[in-house]
Amino acid sequence: MKRFSILISVIFVLISCEKETGCSGKITDKNFNPFPNKNVYLTDSKKSENKTKIVTTSDIDGNYQFTIKTKRSHSYYVTFGTEGYGYFTLEHGKQYRKDIILPQ
Repeated sequence: MKRFSILISVIFVLISCEKETGCSGKITDKNFNPFPNKNVYLTDSKKSENKTKIVTTSDIDGNYQFTIKTKRSHSYYVTFGTEGYGYFTLEHGKQYRKDIILPQ
């Protein structure tokens, strides 16, 4: 019984280390016209090779949304488009609303 309690405690700790972190918003130009089909990239700051991946693409109205599982000790950098505009950092377990204005 004691082993079972320890096992449950370890599983709980492992599960609580990961949380969902998400972001949504609208991508527009300086005149507030929507930017459709703009890629949203995510980079894990703890990875030595800093692999970047596309997590979503804006819809026809410029709206985007994503949710990822994050680890407590990691920061995640978010950029928009191939030029890397609109850089910001996600914190573990938080939800964000970020509207981004990109140059044309």
